Amino acid sequence: MTSNLEKIGKKIYTPPEFYEYLESIKEKPWYVKIIESAIAIFMTLIIASLWVLLMFFLVFGIEKIHQYSQECDNYYEIQEFDEPIPIVWTARFDGCLASCWGASFTREPHRRPTPFVFQVMFQTMEKRIADEFMQKGQILRVYGNWTDISHSYGSVFGRRCVPTVEIEKIEITDL
Repeated sequence: MTSNLEKIGKKIYTPPEFYEYLESIKEKPWYVKIIESAIAIFMTLIIASLWVLLMFFLVFGIEKIHQYSQECDNYYEIQEFDEPIPIVWTARFDGCLASCWGASFTREPHRRPTPFVFQVMFQTMEKRIADEFMQKGQILRVYGNWTDISHSYGSVFGRRCVPTVEIEKIEITDL
């Protein structure tokens, strides 16, 4: 019995890809199936483990950022120095912190778009900021050690994290 195509005298062209497909769907030996399944399970476990690790770090990283971002808008600047940095800054007194056991100063002259504000504290809580240094607009020279950029008084400084300086000495200057 002959097909209609043969009757017409035309042959059907079969692309080589068709034969490759036929070869690929043939039954594979049992041991090949086991090896392929083991590889698939192993890869799934690796991907799942990486996903869990990523989520773990993402959640705890976001929690830390969220914690500081509630305190100050520039939370990314928070840092604590390994060694204090000795400073001598010219500044003007802004106000008391912690009943004048510490104070807020703005560095002068400030060339930044926002004033360079910093907080100062004595190394020990035995001294308060002297009244002579609390005159508004008075220019002072602050000597001390810059220890960190902190969110200690973020709400006081307009939601900004600011440098913390341990005071060694304050002088009135006539600039």
